[in-house]
Amino acid sequence: MKEYTSYIFDLYGTLINIKTDENDPKFWKKMARIYASQGAYYKGKELHKAYISLVTGKEERLSSELGTKYPEIDLGEVFWELYANAPKTGSEMLTPAVGDRFKFLNPKTCTHAEKAVFVEMIANEFRVRSRKKLKLFKNTERTLLELRRRGKKVYLLSNAQALFTWPELSQTGLIPYFNDIFISSEHKMKKPARKFMEELLAKDAISRENAVMIGDNMDSDMAIAAKCGVDGILINSRKLSKKEIKAELESLRAELGTDFEPAEIVDDISEIL
Repeated sequence: MKEYTSYIFDLYGTLINIKTDENDPKFWKKMARIYASQGAYYKGKELHKAYISLVTGKEERLSSELGTKYPEIDLGEVFWELYANAPKTGSEMLTPAVGDRFKFLNPKTCTHAEKAVFVEMIANEFRVRSRKKLKLFKNTERTLLELRRRGKKVYLLSNAQALFTWPELSQTGLIPYFNDIFISSEHKMKKPARKFMEELLAKDAISRENAVMIGDNMDSDMAIAAKCGVDGILINSRKLSKKEIKAELESLRAELGTDFEPAEIVDDISEIL
């Protein structure tokens, strides 16, 4: 297999095997109880509906503001607004006697630090309670270690929420392997927005002729590689058939008007070595 000087990796589905479920009604009931413990009272379905409404609205506004079809909002803002705009607050629910000795966070007067601590807490609860699986693929560390041993530059370009992803990168021990880390929520856009990769290429002076994008998704990972003139290696972690991969590739070519072809299609990340 061709060797490159720069290896740009997707994260979830490529290096980390993850499964989440954010639509389970039981999950939203648990999140409603957590908000209630902080003085913001919702029913589970009510909280879920408010969450979707905020996410949709923020995505539409950011898309218009940046002129991109692929906006990536910061969910921390959503978690905070769900608290600040709760239909019922703790002060309304407490009796005067209890209220005298127990105070909830006041959205109007709290400090930036207090807000940050609250958002981090909610984000952690949200992710941990919706997450069903989180583990590295079998050969992830061995592959990254070998690339670094060979003197290669290793980068991360991930469609993800920083509030979720930085803790998971730390938990899985991956941070030291990367020369730079780009998380979409920190850049307000996600793959396959061409500018997302272009910012990485420019910041780290990466030669596109000697770089490769490695990921499991045709519509985001291979699409952004095609847009930026970078080779792509598709990791078939989804266990698609050759027919399914061909159909996805043909769809991508039709959408982009290109004859892009992945440099390789492999079943295991270790095969890129």
